[in-house]
Amino acid sequence: MFLYAFDYLTESIEFIKSFTQNVGIDNEIIRVIFKIIGIGFLIELTASSVKDLGFESVADKLILCGKIVIFVVSVPILSGTYKIIVSMINLV
Repeated sequence: MFLYAFDYLTESIEFIKSFTQNVGIDNEIIRVIFKIIGIGFLIELTASSVKDLGFESVADKLILCGKIVIFVVSVPILSGTYKIIVSMINLV
């Protein structure tokens, strides 16, 4: 089952690569997006496991820390968006 899903995953990654090359999106932004998705999955899995053990307050704090980490990791995307906005304003 895992290998079957892995085939779809590789096709999706190839589609994303070709799409970003055609549109001109920087590869660093795509890496950051995948990091954010991975961090989200890990935090959700960890928080659910901790919550199942009966430590609901610890799970809530894990989720909060995960949100902070995601924000810190997303800074390159925010700075890229800022540069695009400033360049658009300068064009006007």
